[in-house]
Amino acid sequence: MENDVLLIPVTEELLPAIVAIENDSFSDPWSETSLRECSENERMIFLAAARGDDVLGFGLLGVAADESEVLDIAVSPAARGCGIGKTLLGALLDGAKQRGAAACYLEVRESNAPAIGLYTGFGFRPVGRRKNYYQKPREDAIVMALTLDTEDTHADLSD
Repeated sequence: MENDVLLIPVTEELLPAIVAIENDSFSDPWSETSLRECSENERMIFLAAARGDDVLGFGLLGVAADESEVLDIAVSPAARGCGIGKTLLGALLDGAKQRGAAACYLEVRESNAPAIGLYTGFGFRPVGRRKNYYQKPREDAIVMALTLDTEDTHADLSD
């Protein structure tokens, strides 16, 4: 990722750009209301990747007790392939560890090969399947899990 891109907490002012990226990225996107509620929830880590005033992507992770869940990661179509998703995921996992999470889970569309590649690169492994979890189109979700520890769990961010 280029070094002029910063990770910043999502604020009310960033929500319109976050909603636009969400709508560009998913066939069944989260609503603005849901995203706003996440930005106000202290159990969430909600980060935006920004260059100047431009939001290029975002990541959202929830933490409860000693578990965490990656809830949403999206990068604007024009910024994909630049390492932004990898940087966001690494920061989310670091935040989960700092909050005491020992494990992280996520669901991903079984056809989303780029996301599955990102997650497996961080050490996530398939642990289950949720039948017909996604709508528009209907598709199974692969449930993936990662054990978090004090070691650096994420992939090398330099490539």
